[in-house]
Amino acid sequence: MKGNSPRCAYCGKPVIGDYTTALGKAWHPSHFICAQCRQPFDGGSFYERNGKAYCKRDFDELFGRRCASGELLGQNRYFEKDDKVYCETHYWQKFGKRCAIGGEILKGAYQVNAWGDNYCAAHARGLTDCFSCHRPICQPLTGGGTRYTDGREMCGLCRRTAIDELRVGEGILKEVRAFMTDLGPGLGRVITPLRLVDYNTMKRDATKPYAPAPVGMARHSSLTRNGQVTERTVEAIQILSGLPREHFAAVVAHELMHTYFFMNSFPDLPPLVVEAGWIERVRATMPELPADMRRRFVDDYDLGSYDATALTASPGWMPAAAPGITARTSRGNVSGAPQRCPSHATSNSAGPSPLPSVTPARYSPPLSSWSSKATGADTASKPETRSCRVQVCPPSEDQRCHQAGCAPLSCQTRCT
Repeated sequence: MKGNSPRCAYCGKPVIGDYTTALGKAWHPSHFICAQCRQPFDGGSFYERNGKAYCKRDFDELFGRRCASGELLGQNRYFEKDDKVYCETHYWQKFGKRCAIGGEILKGAYQVNAWGDNYCAAHARGLTDCFSCHRPICQPLTGGGTRYTDGREMCGLCRRTAIDELRVGEGILKEVRAFMTDLGPGLGRVITPLRLVDYNTMKRDATKPYAPAPVGMARHSSLTRNGQVTERTVEAIQILSGLPREHFAAVVAHELMHTYFFMNSFPDLPPLVVEAGWIERVRATMPELPADMRRRFVDDYDLGSYDATALTASPGWMPAAAPGITARTSRGNVSGAPQRCPSHATSNSAGPSPLPSVTPARYSPPLSSWSSKATGADTASKPETRSCRVQVCPPSEDQRCHQAGCAPLSCQTRCT
Protein backbone atom coordinates (compact mmCIF):
# COMPACT_ATOMS: atom_id res chain seq x y z
CA MET A 1 0.00 0.00 0.00
CA LYS A 2 2.89 2.34 0.81
CA GLY A 3 4.32 1.91 -2.68
CA ASN A 4 1.01 3.07 -4.15
CA SER A 5 0.82 6.19 -1.95
CA PRO A 6 1.10 9.50 -3.81
CA ARG A 7 4.01 11.78 -3.05
CA CYS A 8 3.61 15.28 -1.60
CA ALA A 9 4.27 17.94 -4.25
CA TYR A 10 6.00 20.09 -1.58
CA CYS A 11 8.36 17.73 0.21
CA GLY A 12 8.39 14.77 -2.17
CA LYS A 13 7.69 12.25 0.57
CA PRO A 14 4.90 9.67 0.37
CA VAL A 15 1.67 10.77 2.01
CA ILE A 16 0.05 8.37 4.45
CA GLY A 17 -3.44 8.93 5.77
CA ASP A 18 -5.48 11.96 4.77
CA TYR A 19 -4.00 14.20 2.13
CA THR A 20 -5.05 17.12 -0.03
CA THR A 21 -5.38 17.10 -3.80
CA ALA A 22 -5.22 20.43 -5.64
CA LEU A 23 -3.65 21.76 -8.82
CA GLY A 24 -3.53 18.15 -10.04
CA LYS A 25 -1.12 17.14 -7.27
CA ALA A 26 -1.18 15.56 -3.84
CA TRP A 27 -0.05 17.40 -0.71
CA HIS A 28 0.42 16.82 2.97
CA PRO A 29 -2.34 18.97 4.53
CA SER A 30 0.28 21.07 6.33
CA HIS A 31 2.32 21.53 3.14
CA PHE A 32 -0.44 22.97 0.97
CA ILE A 33 0.23 26.63 1.71
CA CYS A 34 0.23 30.04 -0.01
CA ALA A 35 3.14 30.43 -2.43
CA GLN A 36 3.74 33.99 -1.19
CA CYS A 37 3.17 34.17 2.57
CA ARG A 38 3.74 30.41 3.19
CA GLN A 39 0.71 30.27 5.46
CA PRO A 40 -2.17 27.74 5.33
CA PHE A 41 -5.26 28.82 3.47
CA ASP A 42 -7.98 30.35 5.60
CA GLY A 43 -11.06 28.16 5.18
CA GLY A 44 -9.30 26.06 2.54
CA SER A 45 -9.99 28.47 -0.33
CA PHE A 46 -7.17 29.51 -2.63
CA TYR A 47 -6.53 31.33 -5.91
CA GLU A 48 -4.35 29.95 -8.70
CA ARG A 49 -1.92 31.73 -11.02
CA ASN A 50 0.70 29.99 -13.19
CA GLY A 51 0.34 26.71 -11.34
CA LYS A 52 0.82 28.25 -7.90
CA ALA A 53 -1.74 28.66 -5.13
CA TYR A 54 -2.21 31.97 -3.31
CA CYS A 55 -4.37 33.17 -0.46
CA LYS A 56 -6.85 35.89 -1.32
CA ARG A 57 -4.84 38.68 0.28
CA ASP A 58 -1.63 37.89 -1.57
CA PHE A 59 -3.41 37.15 -4.84
CA ASP A 60 -5.11 40.55 -4.78
CA GLU A 61 -1.86 42.26 -3.81
CA LEU A 62 0.15 40.61 -6.59
CA PHE A 63 -2.35 40.32 -9.43
CA GLY A 64 -5.46 42.30 -8.52
CA ARG A 65 -6.66 45.40 -10.30
CA ARG A 66 -5.98 48.75 -8.68
CA CYS A 67 -7.97 51.96 -8.70
CA ALA A 68 -6.27 54.92 -10.40
CA SER A 69 -5.84 56.23 -6.85
CA GLY A 70 -3.70 53.18 -6.02
CA GLU A 71 -6.15 51.22 -3.89
CA LEU A 72 -6.75 47.53 -4.51
CA LEU A 73 -10.14 46.75 -6.01
CA GLY A 74 -10.35 43.13 -4.89
CA GLN A 75 -13.71 41.66 -5.90
CA ASN A 76 -15.48 45.03 -5.74
CA ARG A 77 -17.35 46.68 -8.56
CA TYR A 78 -15.28 49.08 -10.63
CA PHE A 79 -15.54 51.49 -13.57
CA GLU A 80 -13.33 52.14 -16.58
CA LYS A 81 -13.02 55.58 -18.14
CA ASP A 82 -10.34 57.08 -20.38
CA ASP A 83 -8.33 53.83 -20.19
CA LYS A 84 -8.16 54.03 -16.41
CA VAL A 85 -9.81 51.91 -13.73
CA TYR A 86 -11.61 53.47 -10.76
CA CYS A 87 -13.27 52.07 -7.71
CA GLU A 88 -16.87 53.11 -7.35
CA THR A 89 -16.15 55.75 -4.71
CA HIS A 90 -13.37 57.52 -6.61
CA TYR A 91 -15.19 57.29 -9.93
CA TRP A 92 -18.22 59.15 -8.64
CA GLN A 93 -16.03 61.67 -6.81
CA LYS A 94 -14.10 62.46 -9.99
CA PHE A 95 -16.73 62.17 -12.72
CA GLY A 96 -20.13 62.15 -11.03
CA LYS A 97 -22.56 65.02 -11.43
CA ARG A 98 -23.79 66.70 -8.28
CA CYS A 99 -27.25 67.95 -7.43
CA ALA A 100 -27.24 71.70 -7.92
CA ILE A 101 -29.62 72.03 -4.97
CA GLY A 102 -28.48 69.46 -2.39
CA GLY A 103 -24.89 68.99 -3.51
CA GLU A 104 -24.84 65.18 -3.33
CA ILE A 105 -23.59 62.97 -6.17
CA LEU A 106 -26.37 61.98 -8.58
CA LYS A 107 -26.33 58.21 -9.11
CA GLY A 108 -29.95 57.57 -10.02
CA ALA A 109 -32.39 59.37 -12.29
CA TYR A 110 -32.24 63.14 -12.12
CA GLN A 111 -33.58 66.21 -13.88
CA VAL A 112 -31.72 68.55 -16.24
CA ASN A 113 -33.33 71.88 -16.99
CA ALA A 114 -32.88 73.98 -20.11
CA TRP A 115 -29.96 75.80 -18.47
CA GLY A 116 -27.97 72.61 -17.88
CA ASP A 117 -28.57 72.46 -14.12
CA ASN A 118 -28.70 68.91 -12.71
CA TYR A 119 -30.79 68.15 -9.66
CA CYS A 120 -32.72 65.28 -8.13
CA ALA A 121 -36.49 65.36 -8.14
CA ALA A 122 -36.61 65.04 -4.36
CA HIS A 123 -34.84 68.35 -3.84
CA ALA A 124 -36.79 70.15 -6.58
CA ARG A 125 -40.09 68.97 -5.14
CA GLY A 126 -41.89 71.71 -3.22
CA LEU A 127 -39.80 74.57 -4.65
CA THR A 128 -41.43 77.35 -6.67
CA ASP A 129 -40.24 77.72 -10.26
CA CYS A 130 -39.04 81.12 -11.40
CA PHE A 131 -41.67 82.92 -13.49
CA SER A 132 -39.13 83.66 -16.22
CA CYS A 133 -36.45 80.93 -16.41
CA HIS A 134 -38.41 78.19 -14.58
CA ARG A 135 -35.47 77.19 -12.40
CA PRO A 136 -36.45 75.97 -8.91
CA ILE A 137 -35.97 79.00 -6.68
CA CYS A 138 -33.53 78.22 -3.89
CA GLN A 139 -30.37 79.67 -2.43
CA PRO A 140 -27.88 77.10 -3.81
CA LEU A 141 -29.14 77.23 -7.40
CA THR A 142 -30.50 80.75 -7.95
CA GLY A 143 -29.35 82.75 -4.92
CA GLY A 144 -32.90 82.90 -3.61
CA GLY A 145 -35.63 84.93 -5.23
CA THR A 146 -38.11 87.80 -5.00
CA ARG A 147 -41.88 87.82 -4.84
CA TYR A 148 -43.49 90.66 -6.81
CA THR A 149 -46.57 92.46 -5.57
CA ASP A 150 -48.60 90.94 -8.43
CA GLY A 151 -47.84 87.40 -7.19
CA ARG A 152 -45.00 86.47 -9.56
CA GLU A 153 -41.86 84.95 -8.11
CA MET A 154 -38.55 85.74 -9.80
CA CYS A 155 -35.28 83.99 -9.00
CA GLY A 156 -32.16 85.86 -7.98
CA LEU A 157 -30.44 85.14 -11.31
CA CYS A 158 -33.24 86.74 -13.32
CA ARG A 159 -33.48 89.66 -10.94
CA ARG A 160 -29.91 90.70 -11.77
CA THR A 161 -31.02 92.12 -15.14
CA ALA A 162 -34.72 92.69 -14.44
CA ILE A 163 -36.25 95.61 -16.37
CA ASP A 164 -38.14 97.77 -13.88
CA GLU A 165 -37.59 101.23 -15.42
CA LEU A 166 -39.26 102.51 -18.57
CA ARG A 167 -36.14 104.26 -19.88
CA VAL A 168 -34.12 101.03 -19.70
CA GLY A 169 -36.89 99.15 -21.51
CA GLU A 170 -37.09 101.82 -24.23
CA GLY A 171 -33.36 101.43 -24.87
CA ILE A 172 -33.82 97.68 -25.40
CA LEU A 173 -36.82 98.26 -27.69
CA LYS A 174 -34.69 100.60 -29.80
CA GLU A 175 -31.94 97.98 -30.09
CA VAL A 176 -34.41 95.28 -31.11
CA ARG A 177 -36.01 97.54 -33.77
CA ALA A 178 -32.59 98.25 -35.27
CA PHE A 179 -31.77 94.53 -35.31
CA MET A 180 -35.05 93.68 -37.05
CA THR A 181 -34.52 96.43 -39.62
CA ASP A 182 -31.17 94.88 -40.53
CA LEU A 183 -32.91 91.53 -41.02
CA GLY A 184 -35.65 93.00 -43.23
CA PRO A 185 -38.94 93.43 -41.31
CA GLY A 186 -38.34 97.04 -40.32
CA LEU A 187 -41.06 99.41 -39.12
CA GLY A 188 -39.65 102.58 -40.67
CA ARG A 189 -41.06 105.67 -38.96
CA VAL A 190 -43.82 103.84 -37.13
CA ILE A 191 -43.94 105.00 -33.51
CA THR A 192 -43.97 102.12 -31.01
CA PRO A 193 -44.53 103.47 -27.48
CA LEU A 194 -43.46 101.12 -24.68
CA ARG A 195 -45.64 100.46 -21.67
CA LEU A 196 -44.57 98.44 -18.60
CA VAL A 197 -47.40 96.84 -16.62
CA ASP A 198 -47.86 94.34 -13.81
CA TYR A 199 -49.26 90.84 -14.19
CA ASN A 200 -52.79 91.72 -13.09
CA THR A 201 -53.07 94.46 -15.71
CA MET A 202 -51.75 92.14 -18.41
CA LYS A 203 -54.31 89.45 -17.57
CA ARG A 204 -57.11 92.00 -17.53
CA ASP A 205 -56.15 93.36 -20.97
CA ALA A 206 -55.73 89.90 -22.55
CA THR A 207 -58.05 89.40 -25.52
CA LYS A 208 -57.05 85.98 -26.85
CA PRO A 209 -58.56 82.88 -25.22
CA TYR A 210 -55.48 80.76 -25.94
CA ALA A 211 -53.27 83.26 -24.06
CA PRO A 212 -55.16 84.31 -20.93
CA ALA A 213 -52.00 85.46 -19.13
CA PRO A 214 -49.51 86.78 -21.70
CA VAL A 215 -46.16 88.38 -20.90
CA GLY A 216 -46.58 90.94 -23.66
CA MET A 217 -49.04 92.26 -26.23
CA ALA A 218 -49.08 94.73 -29.09
CA ARG A 219 -52.01 97.14 -28.72
CA HIS A 220 -53.13 98.38 -32.14
CA SER A 221 -56.02 100.48 -33.46
CA SER A 222 -57.26 101.31 -36.92
CA LEU A 223 -59.54 103.94 -38.51
CA THR A 224 -62.04 102.65 -41.06
CA ARG A 225 -63.99 104.62 -43.67
CA ASN A 226 -66.52 102.99 -46.04
CA GLY A 227 -65.27 99.59 -45.00
CA GLN A 228 -61.69 100.40 -45.83
CA VAL A 229 -58.86 100.86 -43.29
CA THR A 230 -57.51 104.36 -43.77
CA GLU A 231 -55.19 104.63 -40.79
CA ARG A 232 -53.28 102.19 -38.55
CA THR A 233 -51.81 103.18 -35.20
CA VAL A 234 -49.67 101.43 -32.56
CA GLU A 235 -51.07 102.37 -29.18
CA ALA A 236 -48.38 100.58 -27.16
CA ILE A 237 -46.00 97.64 -26.99
CA GLN A 238 -47.14 96.39 -23.60
CA ILE A 239 -44.62 94.23 -21.69
CA LEU A 240 -44.56 92.82 -18.17
CA SER A 241 -42.27 94.74 -15.87
CA GLY A 242 -39.58 92.91 -13.94
CA LEU A 243 -38.59 90.44 -16.70
CA PRO A 244 -34.85 89.76 -17.11
CA ARG A 245 -33.19 91.56 -20.03
CA GLU A 246 -32.96 88.53 -22.33
CA HIS A 247 -36.58 87.53 -21.76
CA PHE A 248 -37.72 91.15 -22.12
CA ALA A 249 -35.92 91.55 -25.47
CA ALA A 250 -37.43 88.31 -26.81
CA VAL A 251 -40.96 89.45 -25.93
CA VAL A 252 -40.32 92.86 -27.52
CA ALA A 253 -39.18 91.17 -30.75
CA HIS A 254 -42.29 88.99 -30.76
CA GLU A 255 -44.65 91.92 -30.33
CA LEU A 256 -42.81 94.04 -32.92
CA MET A 257 -43.40 91.27 -35.47
CA HIS A 258 -47.11 91.39 -34.67
CA THR A 259 -46.88 95.13 -35.27
CA TYR A 260 -45.06 94.58 -38.58
CA PHE A 261 -47.84 92.25 -39.72
CA PHE A 262 -50.51 94.72 -38.60
CA MET A 263 -48.94 97.76 -40.25
CA ASN A 264 -48.45 95.86 -43.50
CA SER A 265 -52.00 94.43 -43.58
CA PHE A 266 -51.03 90.77 -43.21
CA PRO A 267 -54.19 88.66 -42.82
CA ASP A 268 -54.83 86.97 -39.51
CA LEU A 269 -54.21 83.22 -39.33
CA PRO A 270 -57.38 81.15 -39.14
CA PRO A 271 -58.04 79.68 -35.71
CA LEU A 272 -56.96 76.08 -35.10
CA VAL A 273 -59.98 73.82 -34.71
CA VAL A 274 -59.37 70.35 -33.24
CA GLU A 275 -62.00 67.78 -34.19
CA ALA A 276 -63.72 66.12 -31.24
CA GLY A 277 -62.13 62.78 -30.40
CA TRP A 278 -59.03 63.43 -32.54
CA ILE A 279 -56.66 63.55 -29.56
CA GLU A 280 -58.02 60.24 -28.23
CA ARG A 281 -57.60 58.58 -31.63
CA VAL A 282 -53.99 59.74 -31.88
CA ARG A 283 -53.27 58.61 -28.34
CA ALA A 284 -54.67 55.15 -29.10
CA THR A 285 -52.16 54.68 -31.95
CA MET A 286 -49.12 55.78 -29.95
CA PRO A 287 -46.64 53.22 -28.53
CA GLU A 288 -45.95 53.00 -24.82
CA LEU A 289 -44.13 56.15 -23.73
CA PRO A 290 -40.73 55.88 -21.98
CA ALA A 291 -42.03 57.21 -18.66
CA ASP A 292 -44.86 54.66 -18.61
CA MET A 293 -42.48 51.87 -19.62
CA ARG A 294 -40.05 52.83 -16.84
CA ARG A 295 -42.80 52.66 -14.25
CA ARG A 296 -43.92 49.27 -15.58
CA PHE A 297 -40.41 47.85 -15.44
CA VAL A 298 -40.04 49.01 -11.84
CA ASP A 299 -43.50 47.88 -10.70
CA ASP A 300 -43.85 44.61 -12.66
CA TYR A 301 -40.24 43.38 -12.89
CA ASP A 302 -38.70 44.90 -9.73
CA LEU A 303 -35.97 46.63 -11.73
CA GLY A 304 -34.02 49.42 -10.09
CA SER A 305 -34.52 53.00 -11.21
CA TYR A 306 -31.17 53.10 -13.04
CA ASP A 307 -31.75 49.82 -14.91
CA ALA A 308 -35.26 50.86 -15.95
CA THR A 309 -33.97 54.22 -17.18
CA ALA A 310 -31.15 52.59 -19.17
CA LEU A 311 -33.58 50.20 -20.88
CA THR A 312 -36.00 52.96 -21.88
CA ALA A 313 -33.44 55.59 -22.85
CA SER A 314 -33.59 57.18 -26.29
CA PRO A 315 -30.70 56.44 -28.72
CA GLY A 316 -27.71 58.64 -27.98
CA TRP A 317 -28.74 59.29 -24.39
CA MET A 318 -27.61 57.61 -21.19
CA PRO A 319 -28.44 58.42 -17.52
CA ALA A 320 -25.62 60.00 -15.47
CA ALA A 321 -25.40 57.16 -13.16
CA ALA A 322 -22.65 55.83 -15.46
CA PRO A 323 -21.73 58.33 -18.20
CA GLY A 324 -19.29 57.01 -20.78
CA ILE A 325 -18.03 54.04 -18.74
CA THR A 326 -18.22 50.27 -18.52
CA ALA A 327 -19.27 48.87 -15.16
CA ARG A 328 -17.73 45.49 -14.35
CA THR A 329 -16.75 43.19 -11.56
CA SER A 330 -13.11 43.21 -10.58
CA ARG A 331 -11.82 39.79 -11.67
CA GLY A 332 -8.25 38.67 -12.44
CA ASN A 333 -7.09 35.96 -14.82
CA VAL A 334 -7.08 32.88 -12.62
CA SER A 335 -6.99 29.61 -14.55
CA GLY A 336 -7.37 25.97 -13.72
CA ALA A 337 -10.13 26.26 -11.13
CA PRO A 338 -11.63 22.93 -9.98
CA GLN A 339 -14.41 21.40 -12.10
CA ARG A 340 -17.73 23.23 -11.74
CA CYS A 341 -21.01 21.55 -11.14
CA PRO A 342 -23.25 21.26 -14.27
CA SER A 343 -25.36 24.34 -13.56
CA HIS A 344 -22.16 26.36 -13.23
CA ALA A 345 -20.45 24.75 -16.21
CA THR A 346 -23.31 25.56 -18.57
CA SER A 347 -22.99 29.29 -18.02
CA ASN A 348 -21.78 31.31 -20.99
CA SER A 349 -18.00 31.49 -21.03
CA ALA A 350 -18.24 35.00 -22.39
CA GLY A 351 -19.90 36.18 -19.23
CA PRO A 352 -23.35 37.73 -18.82
CA SER A 353 -25.08 39.61 -21.55
CA PRO A 354 -25.17 43.27 -20.56
CA LEU A 355 -28.25 45.43 -20.84
CA PRO A 356 -28.72 47.06 -24.25
CA SER A 357 -25.94 49.61 -24.59
CA VAL A 358 -25.97 53.10 -26.03
CA THR A 359 -22.86 54.36 -27.78
CA PRO A 360 -20.51 55.56 -26.39
CA ALA A 361 -21.62 54.43 -22.95
CA ARG A 362 -21.90 50.75 -22.01
CA TYR A 363 -23.66 49.36 -19.01
CA SER A 364 -23.33 46.02 -17.25
CA PRO A 365 -25.75 44.84 -14.55
CA PRO A 366 -24.82 45.00 -10.86
CA LEU A 367 -23.18 42.02 -9.19
CA SER A 368 -26.49 40.54 -8.12
CA SER A 369 -27.50 39.94 -11.74
CA TRP A 370 -24.20 38.49 -13.05
CA SER A 371 -23.92 34.77 -13.79
CA SER A 372 -20.74 32.80 -13.12
CA LYS A 373 -18.12 32.48 -15.85
CA ALA A 374 -17.31 28.93 -16.99
CA THR A 375 -13.58 29.66 -16.92
CA GLY A 376 -13.69 30.11 -13.14
CA ALA A 377 -11.72 33.34 -13.38
CA ASP A 378 -10.88 34.80 -9.99
CA THR A 379 -12.97 32.14 -8.29
CA ALA A 380 -11.79 30.89 -4.95
CA SER A 381 -11.00 27.16 -5.21
CA LYS A 382 -11.10 24.43 -2.61
CA PRO A 383 -9.03 21.22 -2.73
CA GLU A 384 -10.32 17.67 -2.53
CA THR A 385 -9.70 15.67 0.62
CA ARG A 386 -9.21 11.91 0.71
CA SER A 387 -11.37 11.47 3.78
CA CYS A 388 -14.58 12.45 1.99
CA ARG A 389 -13.40 12.28 -1.63
CA VAL A 390 -15.56 15.19 -2.73
CA GLN A 391 -14.85 18.23 -4.80
CA VAL A 392 -16.21 21.53 -3.58
CA CYS A 393 -17.98 23.76 -6.08
CA PRO A 394 -16.06 27.05 -6.29
CA PRO A 395 -18.09 29.92 -4.86
CA SER A 396 -18.55 33.06 -6.91
CA GLU A 397 -19.70 36.58 -6.20
CA ASP A 398 -23.28 35.83 -7.12
CA GLN A 399 -23.88 32.04 -7.28
CA ARG A 400 -23.13 29.40 -4.68
CA CYS A 401 -24.10 25.78 -4.21
CA HIS A 402 -26.55 25.30 -1.38
CA GLN A 403 -24.58 22.31 -0.11
CA ALA A 404 -20.96 22.52 0.95
CA GLY A 405 -19.70 19.88 -1.48
CA CYS A 406 -20.86 17.89 -4.46
CA ALA A 407 -19.69 14.68 -6.07
CA PRO A 408 -17.10 15.15 -8.84
CA LEU A 409 -18.67 16.55 -12.02
CA SER A 410 -22.18 16.63 -10.56
CA CYS A 411 -24.22 18.60 -8.06
CA GLN A 412 -26.58 16.90 -5.63
CA THR A 413 -28.46 20.19 -5.15
CA ARG A 414 -29.13 22.62 -7.95
CA CYS A 415 -27.55 26.04 -7.66
CA THR A 416 -29.80 29.06 -7.60
